[in-house]
Amino acid sequence: MRLAEFSVKNHQFTIIIFIMVLAIGVNSLLNMPKAEDPTLKATFNNIIVVYPGTSPADMEKLIVDPIEDRLSEVSDIKKIVSTADEGVANVRVEFQHSIDPDEKYNEMVREVNAIKSKLPADIYSIDILRFTPEGVNIIQCALLSETTPYKDLEKEADRLKDDLLKVKSIKTAEIWAFPKQQLRISINLDKMAQSVIRSCSV
Repeated sequence: MRLAEFSVKNHQFTIIIFIMVLAIGVNSLLNMPKAEDPTLKATFNNIIVVYPGTSPADMEKLIVDPIEDRLSEVSDIKKIVSTADEGVANVRVEFQHSIDPDEKYNEMVREVNAIKSKLPADIYSIDILRFTPEGVNIIQCALLSETTPYKDLEKEADRLKDDLLKVKSIKTAEIWAFPKQQLRISINLDKMAQSVIRSCSV
């Protein structure tokens, strides 16, 4: 009541205060930092496990579940999203914005190394990737097939990579998580020994 009475009796002073507040608001609006793509401090780590010939159900049971159980002990995790496909499993970990990305990445590496003894011994590869979206957009694509050989999938991945690199706004493209081709030779030692004996006798 006193404030209203004071404002009415001193209307000139009230108008000046109102104009000052309005000027401060306009000045703040004009000078406020703006960005079309504001900086994001969210940190993500991807654990990609390649285990050729394993069904999605077995990938979830043998790979995804043990990794998720181990990572549940890590602090500052915001969300874990996992996918299990034919021969490939992907565990994506999103951390809180306040964490140190380098420290959490090192912790992830330690936890994955600690769990390796509980995973199948014949796993082809385990890769730990990290990314912090700061002014960039990251797109991940997966090529999956239950019957196509890895060699053909690799060719398709190379073709897709070449097509993506033709887009001017794309900086780089990489291919991950496919086994390199190997050539295995089985030797018949008995026949080899016979051949050596024949050569010596001649």
